[in-house]
Amino acid sequence: MVGTVAGWSGLSQSTVSSRPPEQAEHPLSCFIEGHPRWGEPQLARIACARGDRAALADGFALYGTGVLRFVGGRYRLAVVERHRVFLAVDRLGTLPWYVSSPVRGGIVFASSLDELVAHPAAAGGLSAQAIAEYFHFQVLYGRRTPYRGVERLRPGECLLVDEHGITREEHGRLSYAAPRRCSRRQERELREELRRVLRDSVQREIADAGGHIGAFLSGGLDSSTVVGLATEVLGRSVDTFTVRFDVPGYDESAYATIAARRFGARQHIHTVTPSDMAEDLERIAELFDEPFGNSSAAGSIHCAKLARQHGVHTMLAGDGGDELFGGGELFVLMQRFELFQRLPAPARTAIERALAVPGVSALPWLHRASSYVRRAKIPMPARARSYEYLAPATWSEVFEPAFIEAIDADELASVVENAYVAPPDADSLQRHLRYALRTVSASDDLPKVLRTCAAHGVEARFPLLGDDVMSFVASVPSNVLVKHLHERAFYREALRDFLPSAILSKRKHCFSHPLAAWMTGPTPLRYAIVEALRSFANRGIVRRDLLSRLIAEPTLLRRPELTALVWYMAVLERWLSVRKLESWS
Repeated sequence: MVGTVAGWSGLSQSTVSSRPPEQAEHPLSCFIEGHPRWGEPQLARIACARGDRAALADGFALYGTGVLRFVGGRYRLAVVERHRVFLAVDRLGTLPWYVSSPVRGGIVFASSLDELVAHPAAAGGLSAQAIAEYFHFQVLYGRRTPYRGVERLRPGECLLVDEHGITREEHGRLSYAAPRRCSRRQERELREELRRVLRDSVQREIADAGGHIGAFLSGGLDSSTVVGLATEVLGRSVDTFTVRFDVPGYDESAYATIAARRFGARQHIHTVTPSDMAEDLERIAELFDEPFGNSSAAGSIHCAKLARQHGVHTMLAGDGGDELFGGGELFVLMQRFELFQRLPAPARTAIERALAVPGVSALPWLHRASSYVRRAKIPMPARARSYEYLAPATWSEVFEPAFIEAIDADELASVVENAYVAPPDADSLQRHLRYALRTVSASDDLPKVLRTCAAHGVEARFPLLGDDVMSFVASVPSNVLVKHLHERAFYREALRDFLPSAILSKRKHCFSHPLAAWMTGPTPLRYAIVEALRSFANRGIVRRDLLSRLIAEPTLLRRPELTALVWYMAVLERWLSVRKLESWS
């Protein structure tokens, strides 16, 4: 869908009015799609009787832009009056709006980036800054898109365009609980409440979806929980879909089988091969209207394809659990550094002085202590970025000099800083979790599942990211949510008698692919990668000598950071080629 208001005088025919003009007291052109949930009884009744567009039109007439207080769920919406445009996306930005403001005035907005850049009034040209961000984050966070002059709305953002200009605001912020001491009984009640809230969310998604319900199943905490709760709600077996690999260390389908047996699911497994990945490289370039470097998209593609072959209309996914409940090795590492910051200032000073004594840091265990203190002193979110392979200090080893000249390092850092901004009531843990939701979930995991499912005629739903679930988790004090630096401690305890013990104790894998093994051997994937790299050498982005070494010495790809870099380059090359785009400018 593309909407245009050029000079505030006209609206494209693709935006549909919510009611006939002759019946409208307030002539609004409204558009809303997704699965909005109306929190105001009158608007909920209107939505049931006349549809979501009518509810939006009446709500906007009554409350103006304040109507967003009463809209939840997953949605994007647009309201256009003669001299005013109002756009909004849900708090995770699951259905994006892309926006361009032509030089001559007005605005062009679209639900598809490919459609927007095809519009004659839209700005264009590839952005070197965007390409740099893609290499750093494997996707694009925040407002930036690959094209100059084209932006997306951030998660939970609304945009108003009127005679005063363009105004952006955030809406739908979560309210966070302050740390407090809880008795054992209170903690037990919170765990019981979590179980209830999760089950209600799964039940709501199933009731809204209809049709044949299936589910992703990796064998991890979240997908196993969703499958188990869906089985309870439906009162019958659920079709589950998993990918596996014939490479030691990468196949976790055994855990998926444990979960399937526990809940009596009908299990469907696809073995991903190097040939599949070679084809997936092209498919990913076609499916995503921005470069998308997360290789686990291939796993989602095959699960969605397999689900459609078995007649599934809706897939339940377990995405969001780590970002809500504090999972992942990096999260635990960041929390360990917070311990140093909680020490009294005199104690921190004394430790720093002791470690600064000449020769002390040369001792093995004290060297590690020095490294810990050095990183602990870096404020978040810069501390998380200190682990990046493509830090500015390494750019000259990877990128062409002219490309480096076009990149603003401070602007690159601001991408993370802007996403890390949190309400004043959020503590350090809550800031970390909010940041993960607004980046990893909103820009990476959710688009991956939504795009790959939609491409196969399957709808994706995310019970763990329901509004009630997110609000409940935000109300749980941080000192209860995470204890003793154990990732997902509160969640694991709440589901202890529900999930198999093997799954409660397993490490996260998340459909990781054996790219290094497949890229270093004579496989179809390696041939596809080499072809892409040879073409990419002409883009003026990555140094030719590095590309030549990566092609000639495949053993270099045993280094994880180089494996990732090669995959990002190959995806970007195919993405540019599919759209017949030249390089950056």
